[in-house]
Amino acid sequence: MQQPTQEYKFTLKGILKFELISLYGRIFLQSRKSHFTNGKNYLNLGCGGNVISNEAAGGGHNIINADFFSHLKPYKNYSTPKPQWQLDMRYPFKCPNDVFDGVFTEHVLEHFYIDDARALLKEIYRILKPNGTLRLSVPDLGFRIQEYLKDKQNDSTKAYASEHIRKLTQEYLHLSVWDYERLYYECERIGFVDIALSQFGNGRDKNLIFDLKEREYETLYVEASKPS
Repeated sequence: MQQPTQEYKFTLKGILKFELISLYGRIFLQSRKSHFTNGKNYLNLGCGGNVISNEAAGGGHNIINADFFSHLKPYKNYSTPKPQWQLDMRYPFKCPNDVFDGVFTEHVLEHFYIDDARALLKEIYRILKPNGTLRLSVPDLGFRIQEYLKDKQNDSTKAYASEHIRKLTQEYLHLSVWDYERLYYECERIGFVDIALSQFGNGRDKNLIFDLKEREYETLYVEASKPS
């Protein structure tokens, strides 16, 4: 267990900057151009640097990568590709109903307060086609609790055992924590069906397997479907 750091902190300056970028992006950058095709469409929501091309995914379907407004300076060379769709996921998507055959979102939901996370899940449900699949992964609350309890039993690690909880609740500006039962509850009340645990690299739709290997050890994988 690493010693605690102060790398991730909310500041007034950071909050103001984020909100101004969001406002600017929603007014000027959130594209109204349709990225959808008449074939199969898949959404990589909150892609970060994990931008997936159609070619890398094997082709035969359309992948749209979406994330917060990041590529603001046209003259700058960014280290990651620009997602096709830049948006603020706290707000309703500029997207028709029943568009996507599948939505993949990895380590995204924990960055939202519960009410915003619930609203995001409702939007995902709305834009999924009937029988469409949501593949959702989050940092696993159960894993971190187990690691905390294990480190508490060791004299060399017990002083920093609480770091497991801090990492889950504060690092990377996390705002909510999740276990399977809470995810099941939130998905079911929205209308999702066939909600089930999944695992790294394996799921009901092979076109949605964009899982990052480096996150496997701490990740809870859940899949759900929109009814027909």
